[in-house]
Amino acid sequence: MLPMQIDVESASRLLTEDESVLLLDVRELAEYETVHLPNSLLIPTSEFMEKIQQLKGKENQRILVICHHGVRSQGAATWMRANGFEQAQSISGGIDAWAVQLDPDLTRY
Repeated sequence: MLPMQIDVESASRLLTEDESVLLLDVRELAEYETVHLPNSLLIPTSEFMEKIQQLKGKENQRILVICHHGVRSQGAATWMRANGFEQAQSISGGIDAWAVQLDPDLTRY
C-alpha cells in the first residue's frame, strides 16, 4: 500500500510523468481562485460529502489530494482510503509547500 502522504517534489514528478494521476484540491473556492495548480479538480471540504460522487469509477486511480498546508487533504485522503480509494494520498505541506519548494511564482496566502 502507498504511504498516506507524498512530498511535493514526488507529487510534482508523478503528475508530470503519469497523466492518469488525478490532482484533487479540497480547499474552498476563494482559496482555489487565489491560486491553484493546473489540471486540478476542485471539491471543497465543505462540499466533499455531496460532491465525492464526481469520483465514482476512479476508486482504483491514484489520487493526490492537496489543500493549503496539508491538514484538510490528510483528512480527505484518510476518508477516501476508508471508502475504497486505496491509492489516495495527501500532499504534505499543501500548496504552500509547493510554492516555497517548487514554484515561488505561486501566490502564497
